[in-house]
Amino acid sequence: MKKIKPYLPYILVYGVIFLVLFLQHNVVSMYFDDFGNASLSYSSTIENVVGTNFNISQLLESAIYTYFHFGGRVFYGMIASLLLKNGIKLFMMVQVFVIMGIIYYSSSIVTILTKKKSWMTPILWMILYSLYDITIVRHGNYWASASILYIWSMLPLLALINHYLKTNQKIKKNESVSYGKYIVIEAVLIFLALFSQEQIGVLYISFLFFYIIFDHFKDRKKYLKYDLFSMIFAIIIYAVLFFAPGNWVRMDSNVEFAQKSFPLKLISNIPKLMDLLFKVKTNIYIMIVIALLSIFLGIYIIKNKNKVKWTYFLVFGFMVAFIMYDRELYDNRIILTICGGIVLLSMLITFVLYYKEKNNLKMLAFPISAFCSVACLLMAPYMIERSMLPCSMILFIIIIVMGYDLLKENPTSKTLVILLLAMCTYYGAINYIYIYRGYEKNYATNNENYNRLEHYQIYQKNQTIDLCKVPNSLFGSSQPYEAPYDYWLQQYFDLPENLEMKWRDCNE
Repeated sequence: MKKIKPYLPYILVYGVIFLVLFLQHNVVSMYFDDFGNASLSYSSTIENVVGTNFNISQLLESAIYTYFHFGGRVFYGMIASLLLKNGIKLFMMVQVFVIMGIIYYSSSIVTILTKKKSWMTPILWMILYSLYDITIVRHGNYWASASILYIWSMLPLLALINHYLKTNQKIKKNESVSYGKYIVIEAVLIFLALFSQEQIGVLYISFLFFYIIFDHFKDRKKYLKYDLFSMIFAIIIYAVLFFAPGNWVRMDSNVEFAQKSFPLKLISNIPKLMDLLFKVKTNIYIMIVIALLSIFLGIYIIKNKNKVKWTYFLVFGFMVAFIMYDRELYDNRIILTICGGIVLLSMLITFVLYYKEKNNLKMLAFPISAFCSVACLLMAPYMIERSMLPCSMILFIIIIVMGYDLLKENPTSKTLVILLLAMCTYYGAINYIYIYRGYEKNYATNNENYNRLEHYQIYQKNQTIDLCKVPNSLFGSSQPYEAPYDYWLQQYFDLPENLEMKWRDCNE
């Protein structure tokens, strides 16, 4: 019992978090692409597949076709197909454990960076997670076909960063490190992380590059063979994903964007990127980071009165950020781009100032790589809210580390940080309950619809089936009557092609 006692707070905290995650994921249904992925009919039609009854050979055939004709995200697509063929329950239960793993490795990274192990870290992570707006989670966290790419891939990525940092610690202390073991673990984690979706690869490669620059460059011979393997293997795996023939087929399908020159793509997408970063619905984490940086900046100005002249620009930059929270003032693309640029430059300079003060410039690898994971979208034909998910989860780590650091400062900073935490906790609890209740109300309707489709019997030609619209379509990804996907439903439930689905409002 004495051996277990120190771990009781962690067991309690993780137990409560598991319950909270389970309750939410238990009321999530299947949507849109999910039916296509589960029946191997999303990007192709595989012969002799009836409903969701496919074998490994047919799954591989579908993956190969997708790689050459639709895109390189085949590995996680195969996992989604295998799990979704058995329904959404199994998938979402596995996802709960995936998120628990993400919390564990995020907490471990925070411990490495702060040298502070605390049961508060997973609680802080969960508070930040609860702040995700419905506009993000409906097409991200709680849509299986998206979460498999944007959430699940974060588990091996964070495990990879955790392993890399721990290895670096051992090398720095001149402790023995098995190079063979390092290669095997790194290779497996790099494959699992980077062979997922393009943003994850950009995030890790940029993190690795800047960490090496800021931490290893002066003593590079000591780390050379480790860094070299990680960087080369990461680039190789990412290249296999990025240069999949299907990516170019899909890119070329957007004729208008594909025909634009590189400069025109940048000119077109920079305002879109600023819009993504500073939307009220997605920028909550950037605003929290700015709030923490503002607290530091205030302390810095008080402590260094003779060095404050150039910090007026930073104060101005952060004032612009808080004004930008009201996005209606910035519908003009030029104004949005200029103001967004000022805010980002202010953040970068203050981060440099912050970590220079802490004598810990290697930490810059985290915010820079987080930004790179969304900046790479400048070459994409579209930007959607869930694209912020990888970036935001890296910001979780930055926010928690900065919070711990600032709590060590003077009483004023402690008061402000605790106040900010209280506000986030209050808003997060309200937001999480709001989203849960929305999904819960839709869950019964979705179940009834799926039950009717699953037990449908053919008695005559051109038969119709009556189905109910959900109480609130905001809580869930696209509905069949909003973005028709009758074909995928027909394939998933093995229904006749001439079956007409009539959607009516059953709540009136």
